[in-house]
Amino acid sequence: MIHFPDRIKMGCDINKIGGVPSQWGTDASSYSVAYMTKCHRLCDKLPFRMEVRKAEDGSIQFKSENKKVLIGIYEDRISLFYVDAFSDTHLMPNVPQDYLIDFLKGMWKDEKDTVRV
Repeated sequence: MIHFPDRIKMGCDINKIGGVPSQWGTDASSYSVAYMTKCHRLCDKLPFRMEVRKAEDGSIQFKSENKKVLIGIYEDRISLFYVDAFSDTHLMPNVPQDYLIDFLKGMWKDEKDTVRV
């Protein structure tokens, strides 16, 4: 479960990457409002804390602490890359957000007693 300060930090990291203007006046956002909203809504539903970073292709990514899950947020899709319990890698290039959240909750439930995702 994500603690409130971690969720706030993730939201701030999204804003920093997106160049969202703050009260101190930064540059205008290089991303659309719809895209930034999509990133924040996903962040609000994640079952565990993830690192937020900007990818080389311009997307915003969420990466788990153990590096077993990588989520790419694009204007037109969400992609999921993960490593399963057998160390096999999987790429799902277009995942509906609801399915993604349910998948991550299942992953969290399976691993929370042994290894922190």
